[in-house]
Amino acid sequence: MGRQLLGIALSFATLAVTLSCRSVSGDRSSDLASVGNDADRRASEIHQAVALDLRTRYPTTQNLVWFESRASFANDWIVQSPVDYWGKDAKALPINLNCDPVKDQGCDAIFTRKLCSVDEDCAASQSSCQELLASVTKPGESPRKMCLGSGDKLMDHFYKIMISADDQLDIASLAYPTGRFVPAFFNALAYLSNKDKTPKIRMIFSGKKVLALNIIQRTHVTLQEILDGVKKAGGDAAKLNINIGWLSSKTKPSWNHSKIMIADQKLMIQGGHNLYDPDYLSDNPIFDLSMEVSGLVAKSTVAFIDQLWLEADDVSVTPKDSAKIVMAALPSSPSGKSRVIGMGRLGYNHLMTNKKDNPSDQGIIALINAAKSSLDFAQQDMFHRAAPIAPISPSWALEALGDALVRGVKVRVVQSGEASTQGYGMVDFQVTHDAIIKVAMEQAKKSSFKTPNGQDLKAYLCEHLELAPWHFNKNDKTWVSGVRLGSHPKLIIADSVSFYLGSQNFYPANLQEYGMVVSDPAIAEDLIRDYWNPVWAASGSYKAECK
Repeated sequence: MGRQLLGIALSFATLAVTLSCRSVSGDRSSDLASVGNDADRRASEIHQAVALDLRTRYPTTQNLVWFESRASFANDWIVQSPVDYWGKDAKALPINLNCDPVKDQGCDAIFTRKLCSVDEDCAASQSSCQELLASVTKPGESPRKMCLGSGDKLMDHFYKIMISADDQLDIASLAYPTGRFVPAFFNALAYLSNKDKTPKIRMIFSGKKVLALNIIQRTHVTLQEILDGVKKAGGDAAKLNINIGWLSSKTKPSWNHSKIMIADQKLMIQGGHNLYDPDYLSDNPIFDLSMEVSGLVAKSTVAFIDQLWLEADDVSVTPKDSAKIVMAALPSSPSGKSRVIGMGRLGYNHLMTNKKDNPSDQGIIALINAAKSSLDFAQQDMFHRAAPIAPISPSWALEALGDALVRGVKVRVVQSGEASTQGYGMVDFQVTHDAIIKVAMEQAKKSSFKTPNGQDLKAYLCEHLELAPWHFNKNDKTWVSGVRLGSHPKLIIADSVSFYLGSQNFYPANLQEYGMVVSDPAIAEDLIRDYWNPVWAASGSYKAECK
């Protein structure tokens, strides 16, 4: 969730060519239909265990809130930010990227980054001269070159998904874009309006701003801002068919927290990233993780977004008198080879009587229960704390984690430190470690568990749990500015062959969420090599003590 919202009741182309060339020929997936080696077999077992649990417990929401599907993964499917920071000295990273269009010569007036021709132009900011695809507003236009940090390229990931749409574009996120994501958003919509074929577009957010009541931030005002922004970017706003709605209950402590973007029911991005600047685009970026996939899973996920729209409030449309958009089924693209389970939740009411609408809670428990050898967590927090002196709130899946430790599963966790930065961190890592061990000891006693060779129970459990605060190298505990490091991923890897990645934090939040369980050793290997291993290599030496 990133920001501490639980105490607040909100009412609330280098371009086209690149995208068209994404095909199954570059697919990183394994063919799990022919289960062969031990890793394939283990991945298949985990997939079947999670799917069976969900089919048994949530039959009425299958293919609505959760589903089994297939996906394809291109070589660059991992969307992490910032990129290429692992192991580097903080003093060597991009800094002072902002420029002032009024005071600074050669400053881009839209994205406030220095315009450049070669890398030497960017020496002062320790950055590189790169094309920003999100600067393009119509087909055939060349992107502007600017001095960009690694976080800036995150805008391009979302921009490319948006402009690839010909028929349909679905966007669901916590809140409306901020900072530089706004012009990137406008430019993508302008690009779509300048195409021969313009897609239908749905946008659903909890509200425009997460800390403002929706009664004072109406969708028709935001929609007009969008249309004005598209016009200013050189687009034909009159061609756009847009629905925008808020999803934030007036009677329940629940709002949309899923982060999904889908083009034409075939290409999508989902995970932990909000469309936030300065959170991801500043000199002190938050670490986060999402995934880009294609195939049948994208079409399946539209059904979940349809469920969100059933609860949408204050919906505004353009053209003004047009009917509310209903996304018709499009012809299926190649389904993909990787087995995936898409699973969401629709949020709890005050009495928590609608648990049948929240299958992802049980799906995450099932993934943890299925692990035999290892569980690796990259998270913001494992517990929630509404205020510094408030008690910590345990996860609905905490007992499952305790059981895993008892049965001998090796668990590693990396999370933000307490009050890390901008609300991305609530509970100190040592406190978290001790609380998990306490629960595991209680679980062991309930089951009358006996340790091997009569070993001390706490010592046994501590051998199986390693928990560390977030670092990107072994030396720096803060950014050069002194700002603490913050993380926001929601990743769980089971037995190095299957993983959950999505919007749902391990700590309790009771929001609308979405994520995927991917059971494919080749894809898990990508994630471990390019993400988890660097995270642990930088953070593991700071792990909590067993007290």
